[in-house]
Amino acid sequence: MGLGGGTYVTGNGAGGAYRDSGFGLTLRYRAAESLGIEAGWQFHQDSWETVSTRTTQPASLSFQVFAFPWAVLSPYALAGVTVTRQIDHSVYWATLPVPDGDTSRIYAGPHAGLGLELSVGFQTAISVEARSIRYIAPITGSPDDGRAFQSRVMLNVYF
Repeated sequence: MGLGGGTYVTGNGAGGAYRDSGFGLTLRYRAAESLGIEAGWQFHQDSWETVSTRTTQPASLSFQVFAFPWAVLSPYALAGVTVTRQIDHSVYWATLPVPDGDTSRIYAGPHAGLGLELSVGFQTAISVEARSIRYIAPITGSPDDGRAFQSRVMLNVYF
């Protein structure tokens, strides 16, 4: 089980990009010494002030292959699928008190990345990872430019 923070970076469809900070939770199970299965959820906002214009919530399922399982320092590769819900609050703030329709979009696609896990105790580790996401299946709406980059730093406790 892990708790951490990170960033979510994607293009805005007009040639620009944005980077939102956030936090998240993970559940990782080591099915074998070198194989991990992880479910994760992150919550990112463009601003942590009272009026935020965007909230992004990626949820993911990943398979991880550890190069040196149970070593103090173990690099790993990961691949899986991400489903992301993004809420555009600017529509909400422009139409107070009630927005006209749903302002959220949901989309999905595969991700791949690399990570490094540092063991800091018998059952505790710190993980740093980066992943690239390619959205291919809009469920509602469409992603800004179809690609995203996510970085995370997590404190994991194994039971």
